[in-house]
Amino acid sequence: MHKNVTGKDLTKEAPRSPRIRVGGYAILGRTTDKCRALVAGNIGEYHFDCPLDNMLFGFKGVKGDDFKAQIEKGASDQQMAEWLDQNGEKK
Repeated sequence: MHKNVTGKDLTKEAPRSPRIRVGGYAILGRTTDKCRALVAGNIGEYHFDCPLDNMLFGFKGVKGDDFKAQIEKGASDQQMAEWLDQNGEKK
C-alpha cells in the first residue's frame, strides 16, 4: 500500500520540462511528475516509463518499477535524487 501521493494533475497541467534539473539530473523532475500522477490516477495523456524516462533509467541503471516503488512510498524530489545517487550506477 502506498502513502497518499500527491503531485500535479496532468489532466490539467503539463509536467515539468525535461530541462529542469532536480538534484543535478535532467529529466528527473518530469519523470517524477508523471510517476506521481500515475500513482494518483491523474496522468492523463502522458506516459510514465516512456523512452524519455528510460534515458534517465538507462543512464543510471535503474528500473522504472523500482523508481515507482519509491514514489509510492511518498519520496520527495530530493529523496528521489538521493535514491538515484545511492542505487544507480556512478557516473
